[in-house]
Amino acid sequence: MDVKEINLKDYEIAIFTSANAVRSIQEHVRKNKKIKCYCVGRFTEKVAKNFGFLNTISAEGSVNALKNLIINSEKNNNLKKIIYLCGDHTSFDLEKELKTEGLKINKVVTYSSEVISEVDKESIKKVKEHLPDVIFIYSSRGAEGLMKIVEKYSLYQLLKESVVACMSNKIVEYFKNNKWKKIDKFNPGEELIKIEQLKK
Repeated sequence: MDVKEINLKDYEIAIFTSANAVRSIQEHVRKNKKIKCYCVGRFTEKVAKNFGFLNTISAEGSVNALKNLIINSEKNNNLKKIIYLCGDHTSFDLEKELKTEGLKINKVVTYSSEVISEVDKESIKKVKEHLPDVIFIYSSRGAEGLMKIVEKYSLYQLLKESVVACMSNKIVEYFKNNKWKKIDKFNPGEELIKIEQLKK
């Protein structure tokens, strides 16, 4: 996706709702390392720190949790200029919610995402030969993509004992609604810990 250059020096606060939002601006941003960065989850915050940002704050669980954190922290700073960097597909209208609270926010779409529904034969063969114990799902789009692949290639019977580990409660609900048998939740960056927990 072609993104125009963004000058973070024009803003006092940046919001990242995914690690992809951080990664997608590397070639387009004149760094303002001291800008306050609000991130969804510790993994997104870690990527932001690796990118060079020095003032990062994370909210666990969901974009709604991030919204509440920002409102509680910035409710008396409604003159501050905020940039919200995100993908073209968002399940929560964070921009609208923050504007309702009187915050001055500029939403910039920096990357696009597509639901994957096609998988090559070799990959399907590998899945069938090495059934996964756990499948990590990081987004609603990823959840939709998995279900489409499972249905298209008739994989449910093979994968019904696999645990889908979901990054948010919304994704958990999606798999519950689709009658997935084994569902768990995890925090990004703690995948190895979750794998060890599931082995017990």
